[in-house]
Amino acid sequence: MVKEKGKVIAICNQKSGVGKTTAAANLELSAMGMSLVGTMNRERVLKEYIDKVKKNFDFVVIDCMPSLGMITINALSAADSVIIPVQAHYLPAKGME
Repeated sequence: MVKEKGKVIAICNQKSGVGKTTAAANLELSAMGMSLVGTMNRERVLKEYIDKVKKNFDFVVIDCMPSLGMITINALSAADSVIIPVQAHYLPAKGME
């Protein structure tokens, strides 16, 4: 049985940096959202890059900011699965419906 390689998981976290990052991005990434405004197929740019390298990894974990900016949209479109941690309270659970 062949194990599937390169499973991509996006984590939309309320707080960034939870100690799981092995390849950190630098500050230039923060300007990426603005530079993608006029780009064709801009919501799939990250997916194209990840598709080239994901066969080298068992998992690719993308830690997202709690916003719906262009970087988060790219991460969600590149992901096979999404994890959204929330507090175990009524309103956060209601918001997940």
